[in-house]
Amino acid sequence: MSTANKMCCKGNIANNMCANRAQVCCFGQYDCNNKYTNPGQTQNMCPNIGIISRSAWRSRSPKTNLKSLAPVGHVFIHHTDDGNTCNNQNDCSVRLRSLQSYHQLNKGWTDIAWNFIIGGDGQVYEGVGWNKEGFHTLNWNRYSLGIAFVGNYNEVEPSVEMLDSLEELIKCGKNKGYIRPDYQLHGHRDALTTTECPGEELYTDISQMPHFVPGPLNLLPN
Repeated sequence: MSTANKMCCKGNIANNMCANRAQVCCFGQYDCNNKYTNPGQTQNMCPNIGIISRSAWRSRSPKTNLKSLAPVGHVFIHHTDDGNTCNNQNDCSVRLRSLQSYHQLNKGWTDIAWNFIIGGDGQVYEGVGWNKEGFHTLNWNRYSLGIAFVGNYNEVEPSVEMLDSLEELIKCGKNKGYIRPDYQLHGHRDALTTTECPGEELYTDISQMPHFVPGPLNLLPN
């Protein structure tokens, strides 16, 4: 990689300033002869987990432009509730394309509902991403990220790999400035709905995680 392409900087890192979500822009004094490099150019945006891009799982394009999302104070956990989980990239990609088609064609939504989706092997898949509003939790989409576990977790426990990936994904979102440090973690059912989502077993697991706040939540967040 040439010096010109490294986007080296000596200064502060600023998120949400590049058209390419894989990049992190910087501002301040540029110093490409020193050690200050743009991490978005040299490493995975979330170094402890691999995120499968939309292009890799061959998603459709959004039907219309998605609304931008400011750093969020809430993270809602869901299950896809469409049978057993998937355990490899090929099978999960097929499932995600089916879910996206259902959401766009049957539900009339612009795109797949969630910001991210986690497969049974712990792989994370990009939904609408960090800084776009999803379609996952009524009245809360503009304030939150939605993360879905592929499968139904009313009676089956999610894998350790899935739970580890969830924690790493949230940690990454905090480090990159997409999730506020004082965020609250919820299950879908906490948002004054009658749903069992994300399933009893998954709900029990997330209730033991840091920042968990149970419902019923106020209709509108603070």
